[in-house]
Amino acid sequence: MPTLKFSRMPTLTPVNPTSYITKNFPGFLNYPASRFVCTYITMSQPEKILPVTVTSELTLTPLGGALLVNEILKGLLYQKCQIPYSYTYMKQLVEKRRKKLCQQENEPQKVNLTVEKHYRVVSAAYDYMEMVMKGISVQFSDPSSHIKEVVIMFGTSPNFPTEVFTIEMPLVMTGHIECNHIRQLNNHLHKIMRDIFLSQVWIDSIDGAMTCTNTFIFLKKLAHMETAFTNEAFEACAPIRTDPSSKHVRFIINHTPRDKTNCCADLEIFEDNGSSKTHQAAQATPEETQVVWCRSKGFFQGFRDCFIKKVSASESW
Repeated sequence: MPTLKFSRMPTLTPVNPTSYITKNFPGFLNYPASRFVCTYITMSQPEKILPVTVTSELTLTPLGGALLVNEILKGLLYQKCQIPYSYTYMKQLVEKRRKKLCQQENEPQKVNLTVEKHYRVVSAAYDYMEMVMKGISVQFSDPSSHIKEVVIMFGTSPNFPTEVFTIEMPLVMTGHIECNHIRQLNNHLHKIMRDIFLSQVWIDSIDGAMTCTNTFIFLKKLAHMETAFTNEAFEACAPIRTDPSSKHVRFIINHTPRDKTNCCADLEIFEDNGSSKTHQAAQATPEETQVVWCRSKGFFQGFRDCFIKKVSASESW
């Protein structure tokens, strides 16, 4: 817990900036011939490391890396109480409601303002999650860059987040035909996520109530120096610095492929129009790349379920 330390002026207590952060604010007391300064000290918290080993049998393509990150993101939002339903159930609710609205578009409807307001909140949250996850997939699929880290921050501001989760990604294997590895990815993804969600570090990180707050998502990547950044979900930003007082968990994704050759090198993709093309990805040399940071446009705002007479408002959709 934060502590309060008093020191008589003008004698100052030496502060070691590497071990804690100090913030001064007026705390003067009416004491004869003397004044005291109250210093608020926030102790830095150690970073928790969660190594995640991806089986060597899996070919970790850009699509596989994006799916892994998106699954961790959905799990964090749900288990940190930022969404009251799992992502799959929330998707079903929103799509069911939208389909119903389309079918009854020209029919007069009785509108419950509480139910309608809650639907708009859930619908906006679902659309934002979809936009961000598609943006992450686009970034992983960009052959001119390599995603090194995905940073997920919970808090009112990214400058002073309450909790930070960093996903450290390995080098994905480019040049493959994604559809050839979807079945293999689906077979291994469930086991990978189970190992993460059942790990002690994960359980400790979610063991604690968190009020509904904002979620900010950052990407750290290596990109071509001449590449212009264009993405509808992310925008370029300055490098971020983690507040030492924040809880920080780092997922280190380890992956060493058994076969480093490209199994899709000699295959061609045949399109509906009869033309074919070979899938090739540009490889960037270290001399041509630079570290680029980007952040999601806007932020995800957590919400709670709405109940009407002890029944969830979503049941009335």
